[in-house]
Amino acid sequence: MFMRQHTEQIHYELLEIPVDASPFEIRKAYQELFELYRDDSIAAYSFFSAAERMVIISALERAYLTLIDVAARRNYDDHLIERGLMEEGKRYQDRSKEPVPMYNLRRSPYAETMGPSIPSCVKKADTGDSPVATVFDKDILTGGDLKKIRIQSGVTLEQISLQSKFKIGLFQSLEEDRFELLPPLAYLKGILKSYANCLDIEADHVVQSYIRHMESSKGK
Repeated sequence: MFMRQHTEQIHYELLEIPVDASPFEIRKAYQELFELYRDDSIAAYSFFSAAERMVIISALERAYLTLIDVAARRNYDDHLIERGLMEEGKRYQDRSKEPVPMYNLRRSPYAETMGPSIPSCVKKADTGDSPVATVFDKDILTGGDLKKIRIQSGVTLEQISLQSKFKIGLFQSLEEDRFELLPPLAYLKGILKSYANCLDIEADHVVQSYIRHMESSKGK
C-alpha cells in the first residue's frame, strides 16, 4: 500500500514541496530524499527491500527531472490545473526562457547557480561480488543496467551532470534507452565515458556494451 501511494503521488507531494517551489527548493528536496532512500541508508534499509528502494528512487528522479526542467514543469502544471489538482495562480513563475540548439549538450552557466554545490562523484561503484558486478559483467548493458549501477553507487544524475558538464536530460535519455533523443555516435561515446568515469567503472566496457545494446535494439 505504501509503495502504491508513492507511485501515485503527484510530483510535488512526492518531493514534499509546495507547488510554487523554486528550483533551489526542488533540488534540495530531491537530494535529501535520495540520500534517505539510497541503498546504504540505514533508515530506508530497515523498511524497504532493494527493489522497493529502486522504485521509490526512480519515482523521485522522474519528479525531479520534470520539475527542474522549465518546459516540462510548465506542461506538468498545466496537466495538474486541468485535473483540478492545482490553482493557476499557484504555479512557479520562471523567467529563464532561452532557445537551445539541437546538439547543445553542455550545461549553461545559469544551471550552476540554481542551487547549492554538489560534491563530485567520488564513491566507487561496487564491482566485486555483488548484484552490480553481475550487471556490469554482461556483454550488453541497457540503460536500466546503468541506472542500477548508479543507484547502487549512491550517485544522482545531478552529480553526474555537474561533474561532466553535460545536460542532465542526456543521461536521463541514456538510462531510459530513448535512443531517438540521444546525439550522434561521436557525441554519445563521450557522454557514456563521462557517465562511467563519474561512477569510476571501466569506460570502454560501458561504451562498447551500451552501443551493442543500442544497435541490437534498433535492428529488431
